[in-house]
Amino acid sequence: PETIQLNAIQDTFDIAILLGGYSNFDIVPNQDRHNFNYRANRFTNTYELYKKGLAKKILITGGSGEVFNQSKSEAKMSRLLLLRLGVPDEDIILEPESRNTYENGLFTKKILQERFPNATCLLLTSAWHMPRSHAIFKKLKIPVTPVCVDYLSENTRYGPEEFLQPNRHGFYHWEMLIKEWVGYIVYKLRGFL
Repeated sequence: PETIQLNAIQDTFDIAILLGGYSNFDIVPNQDRHNFNYRANRFTNTYELYKKGLAKKILITGGSGEVFNQSKSEAKMSRLLLLRLGVPDEDIILEPESRNTYENGLFTKKILQERFPNATCLLLTSAWHMPRSHAIFKKLKIPVTPVCVDYLSENTRYGPEEFLQPNRHGFYHWEMLIKEWVGYIVYKLRGFL
């Protein structure tokens, strides 16, 4: 999808929709802090847009993607962090039940229809996740402006370590890419896209 860069956003949007998947509840200690995984930019870039006044509200969508332990909702935990960072509660919209990207869109649509029917919305997620996410929102007829964050590409570095050892992140990136391809195919077959 055609996306815009953060620095190209000039207009103020009513809502920044933040897709979950950026927290790590397995890191300890965790009772007194919000721990992030590699996708923390989803959260920090959304917060930055809010602080700059380019998004009036933040809609956090995401419950627990865990199969067995669904006790922690990422949206609820993120709300607590935003409150600690000084965001007023009235500027935080929660969708704490979704377990996957399709449900993110489905449950967000219900909130927007009921409470914010004409809102202008940004959709923020990782660049590699945006094609599937935006396709879902488009299929559900949720008008959003996609903003890719959390890019994986880096400038090429030339140093001895680059030539002597394999890049350990390569396996992780392939794992994410394959997961996203499989997700896209499954969602297409199920009619979600």
